[in-house]
Amino acid sequence: MKHVYIFNSSARGAYYGIGTYIKQLVDVLRRTAYNVTVVNIIYQDIEFDICLKDSIRYISIPAPIIPKKRLNNEGFEKSIPFILYPYVAPNEQNIFHLNYMGDKYLAQYLRSLFTGCSIILTVHYTDWSLSLSGNRSLLRQILRKEGKELDLRSQTILSNLAQEKELLAICDKVVAISQHSYRDLIQIHKVDKRKITLINNALKRSRITSDEKREKTRKKLLIAPNEIILLFVGRLDIVKGLDLLINTVKHLIKRYPDLRLIVAGEGDFSKYLSASSPLWTQITFTGFLSPKSLQELYTIADIGIIPSLHEEFGYVAIEMMNHKIPIIANNTTGLSELIDDGINGFKVHIHSRQTTCKELVDKIIYLIENPDIRKNIGEKARNKLNSHYNIRFFEKQMLALYNSL
Repeated sequence: MKHVYIFNSSARGAYYGIGTYIKQLVDVLRRTAYNVTVVNIIYQDIEFDICLKDSIRYISIPAPIIPKKRLNNEGFEKSIPFILYPYVAPNEQNIFHLNYMGDKYLAQYLRSLFTGCSIILTVHYTDWSLSLSGNRSLLRQILRKEGKELDLRSQTILSNLAQEKELLAICDKVVAISQHSYRDLIQIHKVDKRKITLINNALKRSRITSDEKREKTRKKLLIAPNEIILLFVGRLDIVKGLDLLINTVKHLIKRYPDLRLIVAGEGDFSKYLSASSPLWTQITFTGFLSPKSLQELYTIADIGIIPSLHEEFGYVAIEMMNHKIPIIANNTTGLSELIDDGINGFKVHIHSRQTTCKELVDKIIYLIENPDIRKNIGEKARNKLNSHYNIRFFEKQMLALYNSL
């Protein structure tokens, strides 16, 4: 029998698109000969639990009920394989699929306890890219100073980079989700390229929403027929560029009083609500949304804006492409690979020190004033999803990877 154990964490699972990724992976494996177990590491006051749902086994392991800053991560991760031990068939093929760059100790103890197992790691993010917003030039400066006097942030980045290298060395296979991530694993983390497989994230195609249903949804959400909806989806975090987008809307609202920005995501609301003053009636913060509610926003959006300073891949972008939303995105890291400028979206150049971006303003104006072009770009965005990020490609590549072990 073949078994796949997919690891997730409630402390980090909502970030970096990992929750979406695991859902896609489970759906793919559901139709195969693999027995699938999702191992959820839960940082809440719960009891250990095992349940079976739609042929997938879910094992929930609670972390000790102490402040996470005081948690001995090595000790806790060491315990996880022992907790799993009674539920793993030791003489059968076991594949452990990790999704977090902080799982070095977990990987070590899985390797030592389950002889003959295989360990896969999908790299959804790296510490340095989050800390430096994907700025490779800054990382190279820090690496050149290695061994010399460094500030605390630089020391932390180098320490975490060393930990990530150790984790990558333990794993049998590493999955890169984008071309730039593939290159970074070779050039920065020094991983043997024979060990790395490039498998882009993907989505199952959604049904096309009719104009009638779109108008019905707008009425349900009390969106006026003449309102132009800009949609931002993501964490309320500095790396997502939301402060710049809010300033952009402040500039545009004088020209387009029917413009509305909808911000779907969690984070520091007080900071961004303050930044939105006095446009509180035209900038809507939804907080966390269920998948169904988020789909409704995708249905009514006129333009999708992704001003992130860094994205390892950009799940939000392909979700918008799936719904034929024309996208304007920062020309950076993973986002730059998804969009063909002027064909299925627009790329703009946003830097961390900018508070406004004339290029972003101009592209929004262009799409507002050219609804036929909006529609055409949205159609081509959907075509790009079908040709490059279709779930069938993801399924074929993932199964080939598992079968190679």
